[in-house]
Amino acid sequence: MSKPKVQYKLHDRISHNVDSEYDIVFDKCTPIIDGVSQKEEQLLMRYTKNGNTINNAPAFSEIDMVKTIVKLYNSTLVSVEAKEVLRKGITKLSSEE
Repeated sequence: MSKPKVQYKLHDRISHNVDSEYDIVFDKCTPIIDGVSQKEEQLLMRYTKNGNTINNAPAFSEIDMVKTIVKLYNSTLVSVEAKEVLRKGITKLSSEE
């Protein structure tokens, strides 16, 4: 049995510029598997290099992605400074609602 061919229909994107060459992006997409559009949207975390999207990234549900970010925040993998950036960003969003 051959591996299914998966493509994605892009609906929305947020991007963070890392440097003159790279951006980290989150894409909200609908997977198309063997030509059949799926019902459930997925969230992809990918990167762009010189404006070109690198497509070798897996896709996950947005809930799984956010749960992973929460685990990352609660871990020792990122610095106190990085956690503060996330906390301030969430606090700013909460105050704007």
